[in-house]
Amino acid sequence: MSSHQVPDLTLHPTFSQPPRTVWFKVEGVGFACDVNRIIRHSRVLRDAFLIFPGPEAESPEGTKENPYEIPGITQAEFEIFLHWLDHMGWEAPEKLSEEHLVIILKMTVLWEIEDGIKFAIHHLDKKPLSPARRLQLAQHFSIHPWIEQPVKQLLACSTLSLSEDDARCIASNALCMVPT
Repeated sequence: MSSHQVPDLTLHPTFSQPPRTVWFKVEGVGFACDVNRIIRHSRVLRDAFLIFPGPEAESPEGTKENPYEIPGITQAEFEIFLHWLDHMGWEAPEKLSEEHLVIILKMTVLWEIEDGIKFAIHHLDKKPLSPARRLQLAQHFSIHPWIEQPVKQLLACSTLSLSEDDARCIASNALCMVPT
């Protein structure tokens, strides 16, 4: 065998795909992401990117010239999501703030990343959330197991003992229940 020949190589089914970049635009800022890394986590994105055109297509969506735009998401939220997506197993998730976990939950619900939803709910469940906040999150993200206990706690307490934040959470939940 000459020095220029490469021995036969068996490719790994998961870790042999060459990186393919997809571009997102959030609040006017471009983000380059590896498609293979994203589709590993999200069925929704996997289905969307299976039809991802090759570089020969004329300015297809997802390129630097024509990035996917994500409405309703801030640049900071997308950064937090990407940092989480790239997190290392040895990093302590307990250090994630309530705000970061809610953003991770928002993004993983958006793209149906089941393991991410479970991750965020599991770690939010360990946070000292007020009953009103827990109920607000349960309503917003359809976390049904979180409903009963906060409702019982709120019914047992005086409205005078509610904090301003709790009152705001309850008011936002009440508005969602008002028929239009």
